[in-house]
Amino acid sequence: MSSDLFEDLVKKLEPLIKRQDTHLRQSISPAERLAVTLRHLATGESQESLSYTFRLGQSTISGIIKDTCRALISLLQETHLKFPDSELAWKVIVHDYMERWNFPNCLGAMDGKHIRIDPPLQSGSSYFNYKETFSIVLLGVVDAQLRFIFVDVGTNGRISGRGIWNKCALKHHLQKNDINIPPPSPLPGTEQDFPYVIIGDEGFSLSTNVLISYSKEQCTGKKREEFIITDYLERDDVRKIHLES
Repeated sequence: MSSDLFEDLVKKLEPLIKRQDTHLRQSISPAERLAVTLRHLATGESQESLSYTFRLGQSTISGIIKDTCRALISLLQETHLKFPDSELAWKVIVHDYMERWNFPNCLGAMDGKHIRIDPPLQSGSSYFNYKETFSIVLLGVVDAQLRFIFVDVGTNGRISGRGIWNKCALKHHLQKNDINIPPPSPLPGTEQDFPYVIIGDEGFSLSTNVLISYSKEQCTGKKREEFIITDYLERDDVRKIHLES
């Protein structure tokens, strides 16, 4: 982060995180509060380590991170984590995917990320994941510019990506068709309507608005080539493809 960007962010956050000085001591400045929080978010450095680096008590560090994160969400969410609220907004994302990634009718790409934690007391194996660590899961959907447009975070790490998606609010809205998703439209070079989709890996479930990749078992060596050729030959506009290439 550049110094100019940091100073600009401090100025915007100051009304939300500035604390009052007392006759006993001065409050921790907004700039230092932001620096502590960004260091923790960017590196994952523990609060104990940060307390030595910034010469602040560990409980103080904990409070600063929580308060500053709330302020960051309040300040930046509408600009940097804005969910598309109209058919036009979705079509902008679709256009970007086609222009940048050559992928038509795409609303977003999603995947999950395990975030390591110390498990809550008496939680048993609820947070124990397949990587043999304890975690919560962040499920994110990003646009063509790799910007988050939807986030579901907090599910215990034992749950699979498919299980998280099945309980996800976005899935239910897609099923109800109440978030202004554009109606199906033809793919480039064809006259057949195709629904707009979110793409994910084989850990998710295939549905009308979710397109998943072939499983790894199906996409090894010669089988992968056969699947790709079969898909291409099913489309009239690419029958003349040079399979040798």
